[in-house]
Amino acid sequence: MIAKACDVNGTCTTEVSNPFYVDNEVPSGTISISFNSGSLTGSVNANDNGSGISSYMYALSTSNSCPTSGYTESVNSSYSFSITSNATYYVCVKIKDKVGNISNPIISSAYTIADTTPPTLLLTK
Repeated sequence: MIAKACDVNGTCTTEVSNPFYVDNEVPSGTISISFNSGSLTGSVNANDNGSGISSYMYALSTSNSCPTSGYTESVNSSYSFSITSNATYYVCVKIKDKVGNISNPIISSAYTIADTTPPTLLLTK
């Protein structure tokens, strides 16, 4: 940006600002998941060509769609959820850049925690 100011005597001053740009592009990325010792972890590989990544917002879902609310914000590109029930889980993430642009939710592949305990049978006479 160039600004020019002149006084009543016709003396002018011109100032040039540092270059700037407008970041209106949302970040993008992918998410992978892993399970270990009762924790399901989502790890994000994010990209933002503008201002850079600011934070990540995570949510756990048991359906193959992401919720509209209930996200936990973190500056870490991975986040772990404690899993206590047998079900199929998905990790959802929204990526936020440094000027506040937020991506649409990105959903992981499914991870199923199955009941592997064999049934028992008690026979009485």
